[in-house]
Amino acid sequence: MPAPSPKPPSAPDGLPSPPGYFDAPLKEPFDEALADYGVRPNHYVNGRAVYTQKERDDPKYIGTIPPESPENEALFKAAWEAADAREMILRGAKQRSDWAPMQIRLVRMRVGKTTYYRPCMVMKLTDDGNALVFLLSTRDVSKPGKAFEIDASHPDFAATGLRETSYTLFPLQLVAQE
Repeated sequence: MPAPSPKPPSAPDGLPSPPGYFDAPLKEPFDEALADYGVRPNHYVNGRAVYTQKERDDPKYIGTIPPESPENEALFKAAWEAADAREMILRGAKQRSDWAPMQIRLVRMRVGKTTYYRPCMVMKLTDDGNALVFLLSTRDVSKPGKAFEIDASHPDFAATGLRETSYTLFPLQLVAQE
C-alpha cells in the first residue's frame, strides 16, 4: 500500500498555501500580500501573488488603481471602445495568439464596482488563454523599489504606444476573457 501523501503546508492564516507558493523564491510573501491587498492571493507565479476578478470583487480587497488625468481616462476608454477586433482580444476571442510577454496592451478591469481602462504589460500567457499582467499608471504609487519605470525619455519609448512615463502597478493580475 502506498504511503499517504504528505499534507500540504499551511499558509500563515492556517489555510492551505495558494497554488504555486513554493514553486519559486518568494518576491511577495503571503502575509505581506494579505496585508497589502486585504484578501488571500488566488495563486502565485514566479514568487508573486496573483489576484483574479474573484478577489477584486471581494469587498475586503484593498488594492487600488490610481486615477489618471481626465485626458488619459478619456483616451484609454475611447481607445478601448474604438479598437478593432484584433486589438480587443479580451472581448471573447478563443486565443491570444498575437499577445506576447513584455508587450503593452489595453485592458478593461473591474475592481469592486468600478471599471478601469488601462494599459498593461503582459508578463505571461496562461495555458487557458488568459494573461498575467501588470497594470500601468502614469503615477508611481508602489512601495519603493517595486515599480518598473517605462521612461518617456528612452529612445525606444514611442514603440510602447504610451504617451507618458509609466510605472507598473502591483499586484500581478490575471486577466480573464470576458
